[in-house]
Amino acid sequence: MLYELLTTDSTTAVRDQFLQLQDRMRDLSPQERAVLETIATMRETRGSPAPRKTPANIARRMRMSQQQTSSLLARLTKSLYLTAAPNPDDKRSTRYTIREGFFDLWLAMNLSRASARRIPFLSDFFASYYQLEEERRRKREEYWERLKAGEFNPDAAESLSYLSNVGEPHLMASEKLKLLPSFRRAGDEAGSLVLKEELHQLTLDPTGHWLSHHADNLADNPLDDIAAMIDCWQTRREGQLEAFASRLRDMGEKLDYHGWSQVKIEFLRDHIEVAPLSRDRVETRLHLAKVLRRYARW
Repeated sequence: MLYELLTTDSTTAVRDQFLQLQDRMRDLSPQERAVLETIATMRETRGSPAPRKTPANIARRMRMSQQQTSSLLARLTKSLYLTAAPNPDDKRSTRYTIREGFFDLWLAMNLSRASARRIPFLSDFFASYYQLEEERRRKREEYWERLKAGEFNPDAAESLSYLSNVGEPHLMASEKLKLLPSFRRAGDEAGSLVLKEELHQLTLDPTGHWLSHHADNLADNPLDDIAAMIDCWQTRREGQLEAFASRLRDMGEKLDYHGWSQVKIEFLRDHIEVAPLSRDRVETRLHLAKVLRRYARW
């Protein structure tokens, strides 16, 4: 799987492998699923060997009778989920293991069965392999090129989505905000929802908080508009208030019939007071007033 990620950037293929395993679990009864999950968690821990996966040990962990547990184990063995072998410590009992090692590892990862929105393995891969911000920036640029080259590229979008979970909170938020329109245009509401939920969980400054809570409106805007707002946020976050005011003025001056955006107007109105000079605030307000009057926004 790592090889596939590194050579083809096929994030969606790897994700689909995990989801196929999740589908296999849905074919089982709740008690059968519980047996498999119990066996998967009976692993070696630091300083202690893995407990023997015998019917007695499994029944004890599940707080179930040994007779009922043995019946479930026999059923899962017949369905080829488990293999049975004599217990080397006690020839009278049987030891059970999950037939497929990869399935065993996946179960042990304790993914949310209801909605595997973020697969821990993939998150860890991107965080470990692209540790430096410069490496992440180059990789993001590569993915963006693929995403902008015509049709929606699910692998590039999925990889960018995972990369947006690596780095400082303000950088994570910027990437999620820029990515939202692509998911929305592709009709991927599940992907959009994950990004928005993660945005709301980030600890951000007031402007970052404003942007994250206007994400629904931002997702419908052209990418250039979002980039301009994120650029404003960056200058304010770095304490460059004069540059911040200059960008606010530029954004206001570019408001016209073709570049109309209600969320841009709200952004300008809500951030005018941060401009350091009263002249900046007055000029931006007057320009906004002219635009609003021109388009009958009394």
